[in-house]
Amino acid sequence: MKVIVASLALLAASVSNAATAEILLESPVDYQVIQRSSPGKGRLQLAGRLAAELPQGDSAIEARLTGASRQTPWLRVSGRVAGETLLGSFDAPVGGWWQLDVRVVQSGKEIARGSVAHVGIGEVFVIAGQSNSANHGEERQHPQTGRVAAFAGASWQLAVDPQPGASGRGGSFLPAFADAIVTAEDVPVGLVACGIGATSVREWLPEATRFPQPPTIESRVKQLASGEWASSGDAYAAFVARMKLLGPHGFRAVLWHQGESDANQ
Repeated sequence: MKVIVASLALLAASVSNAATAEILLESPVDYQVIQRSSPGKGRLQLAGRLAAELPQGDSAIEARLTGASRQTPWLRVSGRVAGETLLGSFDAPVGGWWQLDVRVVQSGKEIARGSVAHVGIGEVFVIAGQSNSANHGEERQHPQTGRVAAFAGASWQLAVDPQPGASGRGGSFLPAFADAIVTAEDVPVGLVACGIGATSVREWLPEATRFPQPPTIESRVKQLASGEWASSGDAYAAFVARMKLLGPHGFRAVLWHQGESDANQ
């Protein structure tokens, strides 16, 4: 009898473990900040893959956010599960860092779950221009609030200088600026650095845009047969491509820090 009971217990445990699949979330990623759409909320887009295809049946996607002093109830997510792919979105309250838990439910039973440890709903800023926006400061800075993240192209990380995406390896004003926004608005802040050291405004113009005089550095411009100069468009193209990665309405504003290379001429 003891052998039979032990065997049944092991079988039950095996069935229970097999019934809960893992969701590998691809969006959002750890430390990502989502631009809020109103003072109190932002639209959180979910994308993920299941470790195994789910059983046939009607599936519902639910999400929950847990913070230091607050937890939301399980929220129904608009979306679908098709094969091993999960897609959805829902309105999430501002704040963070949140821990995001996502689950798939069939007939009231949880059959799959995944999570992301740090997600923020707050303010996102793109920063471009010349040296002062591009990690060319003398002293590296780091956020004091712990609620500032930087976009690294395919991932997010805490915004410690040097900021990913800008040209230099030194310090910047970005952590102090973002800390001030965190303090004023009580939301996480995301930074998207695009600055290039020593550039002129002319180097950031779209391809073939003409102007009469070259900037100090001519590597991103070319002289035309007419004697005029034109931008190669390289900085502009990289700048636009980086912004597009954030998606529609993905940031609050572009902050442009510029002047020295143009004022000198």
